[in-house]
Amino acid sequence: MSDVRGCRALSTTPSIESFDTERCPADADSRNHQRTRWRILRSDLTPDCPSGETGQRSVFTIYRNSSPVMDLSFVIPTYNMGALLDHSLSFLAGQHDVDGDSFEVVVVDDGSADDTAAIAKKHAGHLRRLQYVFRPRDRSSCRAAARNLGLNNSQGARIMFLDSGVIVDSGFARRLIDRHRARPADTIVHRVVGLFASPKSPAMRLLETATPDSLPHIASQLEAEPRWRDERDELFELVDGEIDRLPAPWALAWTCALSVARRTAQEIGGFDESFIGWGGEDIDFGFRMHAAGSPFRAMSDGVVIHWPHEPLEPGARPQTPKFHKKHDTLETELLTCLDGYHGNHFAQRLESLVLRGMTVPHPAPLLAQLRAVQERGAPNLLVGLPDPAMLEKLRASHVFVHSTGAHARLRREVPGLEAQRALCMSTRYDDRYFHSVVLSDLVGFMPEPLQPVILREAARIGREVYVLYGKEQGRSEKCRLDGVTPASFLGWRYWNWETLERSARAAGCTVTPVAEANGCALLALRGAAVD
Repeated sequence: MSDVRGCRALSTTPSIESFDTERCPADADSRNHQRTRWRILRSDLTPDCPSGETGQRSVFTIYRNSSPVMDLSFVIPTYNMGALLDHSLSFLAGQHDVDGDSFEVVVVDDGSADDTAAIAKKHAGHLRRLQYVFRPRDRSSCRAAARNLGLNNSQGARIMFLDSGVIVDSGFARRLIDRHRARPADTIVHRVVGLFASPKSPAMRLLETATPDSLPHIASQLEAEPRWRDERDELFELVDGEIDRLPAPWALAWTCALSVARRTAQEIGGFDESFIGWGGEDIDFGFRMHAAGSPFRAMSDGVVIHWPHEPLEPGARPQTPKFHKKHDTLETELLTCLDGYHGNHFAQRLESLVLRGMTVPHPAPLLAQLRAVQERGAPNLLVGLPDPAMLEKLRASHVFVHSTGAHARLRREVPGLEAQRALCMSTRYDDRYFHSVVLSDLVGFMPEPLQPVILREAARIGREVYVLYGKEQGRSEKCRLDGVTPASFLGWRYWNWETLERSARAAGCTVTPVAEANGCALLALRGAAVD
């Protein structure tokens, strides 16, 4: 009997019924005559369950020819998506060149009121190993809980999470099994065609003609329209599929099509079921898989298509603030403002930002003024000052830096300093936690929409907030184009006074000069958030 410990919502102790049925296709000879064993787990349902029937099947398992080894489990959570589930199961039933006992399909019904159970049962005769698990709907129902239920009921050494309506070509299972056997620890991010396509697209007529065998040809035609392409493709190509080389590979780990090692998934505790609602639980799962040491790879040698449909939760916003609060890294901070694709792009670019070659050194009188501020109280935070020599001139207990190299160097060379990779967009600190917050040139090089976010957060966590307003490096030998600074040549634009004032107003603050020297200035950030 399959493990159903994850079925917390069963209202009574389940009873088990087992029986055999003969199955012999009309054109089969005696060698193909097979006996199918049906195992049915029954329980009474709670009154608010969709069917209202006492004794409705909560779990039914349809297995044929029990095998001691299971390579792969497809886990499909679903909720009132019977028609889309029908597509997924039809294409999984069309797998070729693979032993039908080497993979299973686990459908987790998260309390559907439509024909989902009937759809699953319809495919029982076409899939060698099929489980259907019903979880009555309650306040804790969520995608994370449904996937955990599927994980706990599955038997494969590798788990492939699919969304309802995601379809794969006929050789997909064979290729995935071979890939995982070669690299069993990998987390594989699958490229998906049609993830953001409209169900009203004229190309839907083409998709509706697809079969498991014709899917590669259909996919190539669909991708002639840019809207059908996977937006992550350019990042996959940038690193030749080795997405571990990206700053945040886990941010691309969308569970509409994600395969993982079962053991690692269970060791990290599966999905976090506190993520109720849309979004966040998948990248959190990916983050923890990556932290556990699972290598991340992109797989594009199999065809995966998302059957377009109307948004299930229109207007829903992903739970990235909750996710960031849980893990608190620079990359999770970026995801509070950007999606995984653009977050990786910006994080990659940010890592290459070298401030020392693009601004002039801060004059000693301004640093002395800051030192006097810091000596009046503690703790003190510096944002974007990665130079240990600079930190000797200032007295700070905390520093935020943007690059991994600077972070490692500070931790190694400045004992007692709390160094963190962060931009001061969203921090874990309480209101007015710091006696002073000093914002350096790093903030001035950030995109203008990001500057008010940083200023606002600095004003929240600091009792006194100062901005070191510097000057770009303009020496002619640094850039050989007339009138062009190194920063602008490299695509980084330092804020001017007008931009700084505009960003401060957007943050609900004003900036006031405190001291000036050699074309640089020390500015006080003032406003309701600070005062």
